Amino acid sequence: APRVTAVTYFDLINSISIKKFVEQKQYGDDVHAFLFRDKDNHQLQIIWKDKGRLDTFLPLPGVSALQVIRLGGAHRDLKPDGKGVTLTVDEDPLLLLYDGPTALADKLAAPLATVTMPAGIVRAAVTTVTVQAAGVAPSEINLMAPPFWQINKTISNKEVVFALTCPEITEVRQADITVTIGSDGARRGELYLRPQVTGQLTAQILPVPPADGKPSGVKLVVRNNGTKPQ
Repeated sequence: APRVTAVTYFDLINSISIKKFVEQKQYGDDVHAFLFRDKDNHQLQIIWKDKGRLDTFLPLPGVSALQVIRLGGAHRDLKPDGKGVTLTVDEDPLLLLYDGPTALADKLAAPLATVTMPAGIVRAAVTTVTVQAAGVAPSEINLMAPPFWQINKTISNKEVVFALTCPEITEVRQADITVTIGSDGARRGELYLRPQVTGQLTAQILPVPPADGKPSGVKLVVRNNGTKPQ
């Protein structure tokens, strides 16, 4: 969308500013990181994944504060606590701003938590978001969803389950969902999800080519996306 493109260029230009390229690294087959730094050790790291998503821990030794900027323009402050942050790296580049002479990490590490959920959300139905906590207390894991969505949280050992309900009437077509790790003011990471949002029923009109002497036509395919019989 034009707005996202404009915001992205604005953030990228302001983040790079007078910083100069320092180094780049590739992690695994398709995770890329570029590092820029100015004379005062203000740094910008840009990291992304060619395909899919990866929940990972990004080591940042000596870094005490970090700002993460996402593609749509969201700015959030994280606390690496001299160690690093847990993030979802996907096809949308993340801009990471922090201070210090820290070089790019030699390798990525295991995240403090990982998240799974269905690829799509059905309006007015309950969707389960499951988070497995590893290096963090389950009580410090929470979920952010679009306004007016309902969230119910339950904890069982190291597993945190969120029952997420989308309103029946909503303009959201792709939900921006964030799993937060750590308490407010001391957030140690964020995990990102962007599932598609559909109605209980979807309809598609498909062309039918002529065959066996019958003329061409169309057919209507109706799909029930929910669990209730229709």
